[in-house]
Amino acid sequence: MQPERARGRWGWKILAQVILLLLMAQAVFWIALTLAERAARPPGMDARPFVEFTVVDEQGLALADGRTFQAPYQPDPNYKTSIREDSARANFRIPFDIDDPSQELALYLAVSRSIQEIRVNDVIVQPNVPLDSFSGGAGWEPVFYVLPKAAIQRGANEITALVENEGFNHVFPEFAVGPAEQLAAAYRWGNVFNIDLPLAGVAILLFTALLCLVVNWPREDRPRMRALVVMLVLLALKTYWVAFMPPFPVSRLVNFMMYWTLTFGVVFASVWFVMRDVGAPRAMYRWLWTGWGAVQVLCIVMPLTQGLFDSGPRGWFAFLEEVELLVAPVLLIGAMIALAAATARNRGERWMERLILAICLTATMIDTVDSNLKLISPLDPALPLTFYAAPLFGLLLGLSMVLSLASQASAARRTVASANHILAARLAEREAALRESHGREQDALKRAVLMEERQRIVRDMHDGIGGQLLGLAVQVKARQLDSDSLETALQSSISDLRLIVDSLDSAEEGLADALRGFEHRMRAQTNAIKAELHARVDLEEDPVLGPRGTLQILRILQEAVANAIRHARPSRMGLLARCGADGEIEILVRDNGPGISDAASTGRGLANMKARAASIGARLDISSDAGGTVVKLTLKSLAGIRREVA
Repeated sequence: MQPERARGRWGWKILAQVILLLLMAQAVFWIALTLAERAARPPGMDARPFVEFTVVDEQGLALADGRTFQAPYQPDPNYKTSIREDSARANFRIPFDIDDPSQELALYLAVSRSIQEIRVNDVIVQPNVPLDSFSGGAGWEPVFYVLPKAAIQRGANEITALVENEGFNHVFPEFAVGPAEQLAAAYRWGNVFNIDLPLAGVAILLFTALLCLVVNWPREDRPRMRALVVMLVLLALKTYWVAFMPPFPVSRLVNFMMYWTLTFGVVFASVWFVMRDVGAPRAMYRWLWTGWGAVQVLCIVMPLTQGLFDSGPRGWFAFLEEVELLVAPVLLIGAMIALAAATARNRGERWMERLILAICLTATMIDTVDSNLKLISPLDPALPLTFYAAPLFGLLLGLSMVLSLASQASAARRTVASANHILAARLAEREAALRESHGREQDALKRAVLMEERQRIVRDMHDGIGGQLLGLAVQVKARQLDSDSLETALQSSISDLRLIVDSLDSAEEGLADALRGFEHRMRAQTNAIKAELHARVDLEEDPVLGPRGTLQILRILQEAVANAIRHARPSRMGLLARCGADGEIEILVRDNGPGISDAASTGRGLANMKARAASIGARLDISSDAGGTVVKLTLKSLAGIRREVA
């Protein structure tokens, strides 16, 4: 029972993930669509229940005895009527009232399709030149006219628009009459959604398809990539056909045939790609190809065998709309569920790519059924969907596929990197033994050098401090020293001993640590004479000099400090360590005493300091005047220091 319970819990978990992915796709789609629709619709969009019109012939002469008809508002959204009266054109009349004729007004039309001429109070705003010739799907972009102030009068005004009959109905687009600045903003957004972004989408889709074609895919990925290329190319063709004028003149019959062929082609190609992506059973492909072929035959044969404008219940146009309304939602909803299920089964693998694909499948479905169902936004019940910009989601799809290809290439690189890592690990195992052996030899050598240094310092202590203490013992025994001289001699020996201990403690540490330890000793000395001490150790590189080199530097500094305290009695002293030019290290001891006398400058103490500096390859410079004394110890570059100390 335990495995069955586990399988049951796992099944509910997968179902929850499927529902979550579908809800995420729908939420992102409807939020983005609602924001786009609001941006492209001016706030003053007219909401009158109908627009009156008269029918005219090619020469503009009134037909139907000059009668006036009404085109009611449809949630397409537009003003539409099926009254034909065998007319080629209709003259729509838009009355409006103005309280302030001095303000700048404009007319905004949601689409330019079939608009021939615009007049305001019988003054021409748009001459009788077709904005589109209805070859292809052109004319979905909005239009914006600034109304001439001279033609506007206080109170009642009227705009007349000459519109070409589309064959099935007399149609006039949604419109708004209001402040030019507000309508211009909606016009700009409309052009972005209907022209700029679809053009970018076509370019991205074709680029992605070309990229898929030139890549040498593994054998198991090639069927999925072929389906992706077909889907991208068909979506690019439909986007171009719907949003832009084809580069060659076509009849209305050919235009509608191309529209239906590309529409169903995008639906079936999208489902084909999803089936390849989720690994659908082979038998399902036969049903898909059969359905695709049957629908494409209907899209070509029915328009050729029946009247183009037969809009009755058995007309080909109405029939294809019913087929579209039945086939597209079933296939696309099934594809979205399959995508979500595959993502849940694979524990979120490529979830972002599949989420974007589900959003684009939703856009394709809404695009196919919107004209039939006259949908409105679920987030704003007062916002009917124009959705002329449905191909924009092709831009999102193309970008997501590019990112997916980049992600797959990155995964391939990670696989290669993993293999290289395994090889490198094996090589590292072989090198580890060599490094360990070499490390042991280096440690032994370092210990030997350190022991030699310590023995050298011990000898130095025996010969130096030992000799000093022996001499003091003889002088004390002979009563040749007074108490002050004895205290001074003992203090000097203790200081030297402390320097030796410090050099041993910091033998494996850096010069900076040794100088900071010396700073504490120097501060105690300056505090004893009530002098200020300013110390700063600023070394970018911290060389390790070993006990001998460190001891020599500390002895030089101690001698410089002792001389300053003994002879100059300064009120301020300074200790500074810094990096100089060419990688040299400079250590300075300053005081503000009266300077060094001529007799002291030739004394034995300064000579000993210079000798100690020369023993480690350093240079000692002393400058003195009435303002004080500076003792500067200049060490060579780090490589030179190590070489001299060794």
